[in-house]
Amino acid sequence: MGRKIGIALAGLAGVVVLAGGLAWAVLWFSPSLQDAAIERRATAMVTPENEVLSKNALHVVFCGTGSPLPDPDRASACYGIYAGGHFFLLDAGPGGWAKLARMRVPVGGIDGVLLTHLHSDHIGGLPDIALNTWAAGRKAPLRVYGPRGTEMVVEGLDEAYAIDNGYRIKHHGPKLLPPEAAHMEAVIVDVPDYDKAVTVFDRD
Repeated sequence: MGRKIGIALAGLAGVVVLAGGLAWAVLWFSPSLQDAAIERRATAMVTPENEVLSKNALHVVFCGTGSPLPDPDRASACYGIYAGGHFFLLDAGPGGWAKLARMRVPVGGIDGVLLTHLHSDHIGGLPDIALNTWAAGRKAPLRVYGPRGTEMVVEGLDEAYAIDNGYRIKHHGPKLLPPEAAHMEAVIVDVPDYDKAVTVFDRD
């Protein structure tokens, strides 16, 4: 009896593995199915199952509170800011975007990224943010606000990811991934006097 159950379970496991392999093969060789899967994932990220943010309130979401030192529980510096119908990220530390997405808060329609300074733990996640907001429907270059030197960071990352972006556009098509939105655009914020506030963004 036990042997028959074991054989049955082994057979069932084989069928499951075979079915999974066939499903993966179909997905692998079907660009249209891949596009549908990406659109479904992007839509899930953009539109959470439950409305968690009031549109008439200021929300700050802590998606990265770590330091440059590796920490399995914390991403590097990254905060989501929701206000007046706009969405910004304050800093772009590695792992911050993944934390934000797992929180199931809306991540589409980003207005830009605000960089406090250019240490690696504040800029290392920019490529993930650029790719995921692009896949989530961003139609224009990602605006990155920051101090002098931000233009070098943005230009360097754009160049480093140009080949990858080209592959993605060719594979998924310009309708899903518009080429003009693959890039980032630096907006330099000069602070001539650190004792006085500087307005970076003023709308709504």
